[in-house]
Amino acid sequence: MDETVLDEFVSFLSQSAKPALREKALEYVVGLSGSEEGLRSLETRLPNIVAALLELVEDANKSFVEDVFKALINLCSYDKTAPKVTEKEAVVSKLLSTICDSSFEFANHSCTVLSNLSRNSHSCGHILACLENQKSDTGGAMINLAKLVEVFCKEGYNPKAALHPLGSVLANLTQRPEARKFILDKDQCVIQRLLPYTQYTASDVRRRGVVTALKNCCFEIDYHEWLLSDSVDILPYLLLPLAGPEQLNEDEMEGMPEDLQYLDEDKEREPDPAIRKLLIDTLTKLCTTKPGREMMKAKRAYIIMREFDKWERNEQLNDICQDLIQHLIGDEPSPGMENLEQVEIPTEMREKFDKLTAENPRVVDEDLARN
Repeated sequence: MDETVLDEFVSFLSQSAKPALREKALEYVVGLSGSEEGLRSLETRLPNIVAALLELVEDANKSFVEDVFKALINLCSYDKTAPKVTEKEAVVSKLLSTICDSSFEFANHSCTVLSNLSRNSHSCGHILACLENQKSDTGGAMINLAKLVEVFCKEGYNPKAALHPLGSVLANLTQRPEARKFILDKDQCVIQRLLPYTQYTASDVRRRGVVTALKNCCFEIDYHEWLLSDSVDILPYLLLPLAGPEQLNEDEMEGMPEDLQYLDEDKEREPDPAIRKLLIDTLTKLCTTKPGREMMKAKRAYIIMREFDKWERNEQLNDICQDLIQHLIGDEPSPGMENLEQVEIPTEMREKFDKLTAENPRVVDEDLARN
């Protein structure tokens, strides 16, 4: 679409435009934003269109605002322009202020828009930079990463919006080391506030967001011993969703965290296979170093995973579970190879593995989605 035409079109979305013209322009955007071809036609002015639409989200006409957010969610799912959109600090600021407005009816929608925008690391960098100096319009309170965590963790913060999609935003932001370091700050107790949501039954979106954030944080290997220590005690929060009602004997439970002992006969495991995979991946990451493996062995993580492996019917989850079990019961690597993150794979072994993978391709996420 011609850029001059697009510029004129953006002006039709302004608050000063006649209502009938504005509604017609919005209808057109909603239609175009629903297809890849339509998004490409708006590409050169897409950040400006997003900025214009965000100025309309507090319109008194609720049906109109629903359509505004429908367009915004679609437009901001276009990964090619997301970094350019998040470069506009006014866009990020508006989304943050509506998310943190405890009376804003469409705060869930704002979370979804920001979640779409934060799917790539470059956009996350812009959002985190904005969070560094963002202030709310009311009272001057800071809207920083700490505020987002507070809003996410405070039950009933917004009576009109549960804010479950904010978990996806936090998960996306932890792609960046600066967000991970904030969550892992030993003086802030942030990660301790997030841990209970690994068992939050009211929303799989919230659970998935938190578990993804935990997995990302476990890429900071220097924090593993602290995470597994009594200061955080992350292990029960990762194992309990994978534990079932099986009755264990006293010997098997010796050294096991109390929360994992004597579980009810109706105890159910995490129902979402994608979340189960995230939990296993996180546990496996915590096995990277010898101290981490020793702490997990001492707390009898193997027993829980052994029973899980018997129960699990997804073959790909069985595979990664058995890899984890090997870390928990196998012999320790040779001296100098204790840190699995630093082990060099010989070129000939890597070539054999690549060949095997090419001959037996697996699309893990698609398989998990089908189970």
